[in-house]
Amino acid sequence: MTDLKTQMQADLNKMYDHLIKQGRKSVIRWKGVRCAYRGKGGTMCAVGCLISDEGYNPKMEGLPARQFARFFPAAFPFLARYEDLDKSLYTNFLNRAQDHMHDLISEDADFPARVLDGYKDVARKFGLKVERGQ
Repeated sequence: MTDLKTQMQADLNKMYDHLIKQGRKSVIRWKGVRCAYRGKGGTMCAVGCLISDEGYNPKMEGLPARQFARFFPAAFPFLARYEDLDKSLYTNFLNRAQDHMHDLISEDADFPARVLDGYKDVARKFGLKVERGQ
């Protein structure tokens, strides 16, 4: 079984790699323009890229990731192995990553730098390593 910190490190790196390759935010038009786990043109947000197609449900859109363990357990099935305190830590990690690597950053020429800043912030907050963008 992968320990939670190892899982978080792998997921943080995956989110960073995904957003840098994608090069833009994932958005949908719904009550204005908003960030989306699955957006137009096949885009995915930081958390969305961690969710398998089988685990994704369109009803997730608009909900914070911290609610997935409770309402959409198929999104992150490995969480069933962990105690509630660890589930809470992981979903807090997801929310921080979503905010600081995607939702709260502007989509401009500095998008890669802003994603990197968010990546470093999340790594520091959760005691993870900065393994990208060095």
